Amino acid sequence: MGWVRPMRADLADILSDIETLSTAQAFKRKFDRTYAALGFNAFTYVGMKGEIALDPANKRNPSDLIVLSNVTSSWMDHYLEEDYQEDDPIIRECFANRLPIRWDEKFRANARSQREGRVLTDALDFGVRRGVTIPLHGPAGELGIMSLYSDLSDNKFASAVSEFQYDVHVISLHFHDAVQRALVNVE
Repeated sequence: MGWVRPMRADLADILSDIETLSTAQAFKRKFDRTYAALGFNAFTYVGMKGEIALDPANKRNPSDLIVLSNVTSSWMDHYLEEDYQEDDPIIRECFANRLPIRWDEKFRANARSQREGRVLTDALDFGVRRGVTIPLHGPAGELGIMSLYSDLSDNKFASAVSEFQYDVHVISLHFHDAVQRALVNVE
């Protein structure tokens, strides 16, 4: 049997703290501190109830979602006003993937349709340049989407993601589980 890297003490502390959170404000504060320490300047978490997530064609109502974010409200308002959730290529990738999705200039250049390209271009105009989105699939079919945004250059961003990708994934899974239990009534 080979050597296994032990879990970092701070990661264990983060995971244990997550279990104590019970309000949206507490989750937002913890998201902000945790992900900022790993090099991400902003986040958006969206949690969906199982019956909503199982059918991507369902029109999502705000009451069906829990949204926790520290992204500028102007970008969030524009995104919702333009109804971008229906054409966001990153969200579409989340329905088909379990592993984190890195997006940067290369991802943006590979937009599949004009509307998808517009989503990504507008994001850039609002300062959302690059990030990692973690699809979080739950046992009752619920879906969580954790997007972490970075102002780092593409090279520094790639280094940070390489260094912390497993920590970010594990932390996001635990956040999703805790949010679903504490803030979303999944039946």
